[in-house]
Amino acid sequence: MVKRHVDRSSKKSNKYLRHYMFPASMATVGSNSVVIREFFQRLLGRGKHHKVAVIAVTRKLLCVIWCLLRRGES
Repeated sequence: MVKRHVDRSSKKSNKYLRHYMFPASMATVGSNSVVIREFFQRLLGRGKHHKVAVIAVTRKLLCVIWCLLRRGES
């Protein structure tokens, strides 16, 4: 069986969350956040496509948000 490369993201997650997090990630990549910008540049340096790197930033932001919510921090 041959594995096929798919050029689209999975549609299994919440569509509203995807709709709002992608622009937030794009804004974060362009902001002064050193940690996120270095992470993004590192992914691009490894040869990842721009959109794939932005989706990785989205996941990282969601992990940070989840951690803050669990701790009760703001």
